[in-house]
Amino acid sequence: MQNYSSNDEQLDAIKHWWDENGKSVIAGVVLAAAAVVGWTGYSEWKERTLNNAALAWHELELAVQDGNAAAFEKAEELASRYKRTPYADLARLMQARIALDQGDDQRAMDVLSRLISEARQVELRPIAQLRLAALQWEAGDADAALATLSAQPPAAFVTEFEELRGDIFRDQGDLAAAREAYEKALAAAPPEADTSLLVLKRNDLPAI
Repeated sequence: MQNYSSNDEQLDAIKHWWDENGKSVIAGVVLAAAAVVGWTGYSEWKERTLNNAALAWHELELAVQDGNAAAFEKAEELASRYKRTPYADLARLMQARIALDQGDDQRAMDVLSRLISEARQVELRPIAQLRLAALQWEAGDADAALATLSAQPPAAFVTEFEELRGDIFRDQGDLAAAREAYEKALAAAPPEADTSLLVLKRNDLPAI
């Protein structure tokens, strides 16, 4: 859990999220895809499609690493051509990262909104929601950010959702709502989690 003194710092953290967590997300989705192939006995054509999508994903990663100006379009091509594979959703998430790196926050928000609506890999939706909400907050639309966070997230994401809600409420001056959100975040945190900064956020709230 992070302790952000401003929504600018929250946005910076969102921009760095992919570098810290992207590989694990990719690994989980790809392993799930491999399991599906094994269990359902996909046809050779479908297996070939998945392999081609994996190759396209690798090429997209290289394009992003090289700073290729056409990386966004490559991601769009992957997502459209291989939309029935797990790589399509990953390509959308990568598009958001590319847009952020290019300083186009609105484009990133549009991509994340689309991913939330269309994602076939449901485990990616809460990730997209967190990133979209942070960007909406940074853009000055706290109400939209809170609306994005209003859906009940999977248990593994409750702490992150509630912490961000608490940050937004605190920024709005709604201290009671902020305290409640931080309490929920703490209650949902796994026993091994370092909650010291989250506790500080809660304790730093002025008395009502």
